Amino acid sequence: LIVVTFNFRLGLLGFRPALDVSSRGNYGIMDQVAAMHWVQENIPEFGGDPKNVTVFGHGHGAAFVNLLMLSPLARGLFQRAILQSGSA
Repeated sequence: LIVVTFNFRLGLLGFRPALDVSSRGNYGIMDQVAAMHWVQENIPEFGGDPKNVTVFGHGHGAAFVNLLMLSPLARGLFQRAILQSGSA
């Protein structure tokens, strides 16, 4: 078992509303997707299998796991999800 944890932007810096069509928001989700890409690229160096990745979230983290499950940006970056408490 290999555990990887990461931080991501919160609040206004992470989830500001888009002010116009060309403006992007949800940098917090993009941070999480970037972390998942890092796992895919680097986990073999730690003895892990990039085709056997489980994401886990508790409380608000469970809501973010839900978002990752729905996001096309995260497709193929993990195979299983555990949602505990929150919006599980």
